[in-house]
Amino acid sequence: MSFLRNDGDIIIDAVLTDIGRSNLAAGLPLATQWAAGDTEIDYSLYNSANASGSAYYDVDIFNVPVFEPSTFSQTAMGSKLFSYADNTLQYLPVLKLNQSTKVSSNLTTVDTAAGTNAINLLTTDNIINLLGTTVVASNTTFIDARQNVFISTNPGQANALSSYTTRFIRVDQGFDSQNVVIPLGDLEETSFSVYVNRLFLKLLDNQYNASVQPVIVANPFTKNQATNLYKLPAETPNFFGPVEVKPSVNNVSQLATSLATSLPNQVGRELQFSLQISDFLAANLAYYFSTYGSIFTGTLGSTAITVPEAVYQISTTVRVVGDNYGFAVDIPIKLFYKA
Repeated sequence: MSFLRNDGDIIIDAVLTDIGRSNLAAGLPLATQWAAGDTEIDYSLYNSANASGSAYYDVDIFNVPVFEPSTFSQTAMGSKLFSYADNTLQYLPVLKLNQSTKVSSNLTTVDTAAGTNAINLLTTDNIINLLGTTVVASNTTFIDARQNVFISTNPGQANALSSYTTRFIRVDQGFDSQNVVIPLGDLEETSFSVYVNRLFLKLLDNQYNASVQPVIVANPFTKNQATNLYKLPAETPNFFGPVEVKPSVNNVSQLATSLATSLPNQVGRELQFSLQISDFLAANLAYYFSTYGSIFTGTLGSTAITVPEAVYQISTTVRVVGDNYGFAVDIPIKLFYKA
């Protein structure tokens, strides 16, 4: 990756996207639609406390280099520009990984670990035994991601830890502010696209079934590895929780306890899914971890992992994108293997 300087004359640098190149090869029109985006802009750099005055509030934003154009459409357009009817709206919705367990439900939510800053997927009995079955069973940062794992009601039984085998990931949509309690209305995402690296992962629904078949798409940012795209319209069974709205209150404690979510104002449908290792990875764990992974040292759960333990990790990302407006969230994933 490289950057275009942003401190002189503005230079337009245009390239064909993956769809444009496909159209060119097929003799079709190069462009039938266009869109503008601001994926590389970090608006959190806006500093209304800049001592130099209001003319400098956005200076840090303007000083950030602009990415060279990407040919991969999903990367180039990580967010979309769109129109909405409510001119009084001060906040826009977001998608956010939910790391809270609902107060009124038995849902087992998986969350990111402090040691790895990711959701940890385990692939062998040996890595489970190294960490300790009791630790793994009680630590909500772990998912047993193996194929056809037997699920038992005994959480202490190796290879049958139901309390973490059945954990799933929850993605909320809503407003990430305590200053707004309004419905999403027309801004609700009703259809989602989920991107996973097909060499490593497959997507399961909240009943732990591979009920949706993916479409293979190109992704040049993962060593030319193909990506699995899962299309999930709102009527897709077992991928959505019920429509839930927090009460219209401004009391922070009431907001925190009324419904355990990741957002002060979570509205609309919650996307729910789990992950399993791909057939490719399951067939040859040693090869894929030695080729695409690295030796892990550090703390995993409550266990200090040293080099002699020969624990391998593969880092990847699951990207969830709303199809209507392009609201998106990237979920860091680490897979762990011990021979």
